[in-house]
Amino acid sequence: MDGVPPEPVATSACVEGVGCSRPMTGIVTQKLTASAPHTSTSSTTLPPSDKRHRIGNDESGAGAADPPSDNGAACGCSTGDDPSSTPWTLLGEDPKRGSGGGGGPDESDGMVGATEELAVWIANGGGGIPAGYTGPPPIESIPVELLVAVFTSLDPSTLLLAVPAVCRQWRRVLPLIPNFHLDLTFLPSRAAMRRDDEDGRKVRWIVGLLTRHPQVTQLNMKEFATLTDDWVEAVAKHCPRLRSVDLTCCHNLTRRSAVALALRCDQLSSVTFRGCGGWIDSFVEGLVDALRINSTIKEVELGHNNLGTDRGKAIADALRVNRGVTAVGLQFNALGPDAGLAIANSFSINRTVTCINLCDNNLDANVARAFGHILKTNRILTYLDLCENDLGVEGAVALAEGLVVNRWLLKLNLECTNVGPQGGIALGNALKVNQALTCINLHWNELGPEGGKAIADALMVNKHLTKISLCWNDLGPDAGTRIAVALTHNETLSTIDLQRNRLGVEGGRAIAEAIKVNRSITNINLDWNEMGDDGDQAISDALLVNDSITDISWERITDLENGTAIAVALKKNQLGTVPNHS
Repeated sequence: MDGVPPEPVATSACVEGVGCSRPMTGIVTQKLTASAPHTSTSSTTLPPSDKRHRIGNDESGAGAADPPSDNGAACGCSTGDDPSSTPWTLLGEDPKRGSGGGGGPDESDGMVGATEELAVWIANGGGGIPAGYTGPPPIESIPVELLVAVFTSLDPSTLLLAVPAVCRQWRRVLPLIPNFHLDLTFLPSRAAMRRDDEDGRKVRWIVGLLTRHPQVTQLNMKEFATLTDDWVEAVAKHCPRLRSVDLTCCHNLTRRSAVALALRCDQLSSVTFRGCGGWIDSFVEGLVDALRINSTIKEVELGHNNLGTDRGKAIADALRVNRGVTAVGLQFNALGPDAGLAIANSFSINRTVTCINLCDNNLDANVARAFGHILKTNRILTYLDLCENDLGVEGAVALAEGLVVNRWLLKLNLECTNVGPQGGIALGNALKVNQALTCINLHWNELGPEGGKAIADALMVNKHLTKISLCWNDLGPDAGTRIAVALTHNETLSTIDLQRNRLGVEGGRAIAEAIKVNRSITNINLDWNEMGDDGDQAISDALLVNDSITDISWERITDLENGTAIAVALKKNQLGTVPNHS
C-alpha cells in the first residue's frame, strides 16, 4: 500500500559478525520474547564504491521515515513517544502499522540477533558486555571506523530507519560517511505529493530530514511540485556541503532558490533545472546572478525549459563573465539563431566551458560558422552538440574548416543537421587531417553514396576516431564497400553504426570480409540493410573468425541453420547483445 512505512530489516552488511538486530523500539516498557536469530531476506545494499542512496521503493510501497531521536533509552530508539508526533502521522499514515517513530515491534517477532539478556542490558545503559554473555557483540563495542564502512554499504531505508534504533553512535558516525547521496526521486508517495500535498507537509518533512544531515553532498528531488523557495533556502543553509542538486520539474521556485544555493553552498558544482516551466524567467535571472558570484558551479543543466531568445542571450552574457562552469546543457530550448550566435561568441572570451549541448534550438548556418571560427582558436571545448538544428551544407563546411586546425575537440554531434553529400565530403576531408576527434555522430544527414565514400576515405587514414555513427544516410552498396575496405586498414575504430543504409548483398559481403581481419571493432550495427540471405551468411561466417566483436546487431535471421551459426559465433565471442530474432 502506498506510503506504508517498511519494517527495517538487518542487511547482509550487518548480519555477519556484528549482531545487528531489528529496531528495539520501546524496549524498556515492553516485554521481550527471546527467539532464534531472524532469517528474513536482507535488503538490497549498494557496493561501497557507489554510495548513492535512495529512499523507499516504488514496488514495495516503502517510504522514508524520520530517524528516531537520540534521547531513547536504547541506542536512540523510541521509548513510547506519542505516535501523533511521528513523521508517519505527518505523512498521513497510521503509526500502528509500521515501525516508525511510535510503538514497538510485535511480541511475536521477538529479538533478532541478540538475546533478551543482552537487549535489556543495553536498553538500561549497561556498558561493555555483561559477564558470561556469549552471543554476538553489541554494536556499541564496534570501532567507529568499522561502523563507517558498514554504514557506507547500507541502503538509505536501513541507514535512516533501522540503524538509529540499534546504534547510539549513528549520529556521530553518519557525518563521517564521505559523499553521502540522497536520491528522493523513487519515494513511493512522490505521485501522491504531486496530487494531494497542497500544503507541502510531506515536502516539509523531507526538508526537515535534510537539515539534520548536513553531510549530504548530492540531492535529487525531481518532480517535488510543492517545493518552494523557503525549503530550498533551508536546505542550502543546513546542507552547505552540497555539490550536486537536481530540481527538475519543481515548478514553484524563483531566483531566490538559485541565489541561495550559490551563496550558501560553496562546494556546489552541478545544478539541474530541466523542464521547470513558468518560473524559469525569474529563475534565469537568479541563475545569471549565481554564475556571477559563484565560481564553484561546474555543471548547469537547463534543458527542456523553452528559454527562448532573450533568456538564451542572458545565459550567454553570464558565460562571458563566469570563470567556473565547465558544462552547460541548453538542449530543446527554442533559443533561435540570435541567442545561439551570442552563446557561440561567448566562447571567444570564456575559457572554462568544455562541454556545450545546444541540441534542437532552431540554430542555423550562421551559428555553425561562429562555432567553426571558435574551433580554430579555442583550446578548451571538448564536446559540442548541435544535433537537430538546420545547419545545412554551409554550416557543415564551416565546422569542417574549424576541425582542420582544431586539436582539442573530442566529440561532435551533428545528428540530423541536414549536412547532405557536399557537407559529408567537407567533413570527410577534415577527418583526414584532424588529430583530436574520437567520436562523431552523422546520423540521418542524407550523406548519400558520395558523402559516404568521403567518410570512408577518411577512415582509411584517420588514427584517432573510436566511434562513428552513419546510420540512416542511404549510403548504398558502393559506399558500404568503400567503408569495408577502410575497416581492413583502420586499427582504432571500436564502434560503427551502419543501420538503414541499403548496403545490399554486395555491401554485406564486403563488411563481412572486413570483420574477418579487423581487430579493433567491438560494436557494429548492421540493422535493415537489405543484405539478404547471402549477406547474413557472410556475416555469420566472419564472426566465426573474428574474436574482437562483442556487440553486433542486424534485423533478421532467415533460417535455423543460419541462426545456429550466429549463436555459435555469439557464444564464441561472448557477445553482450543478441541480434533481434524476427
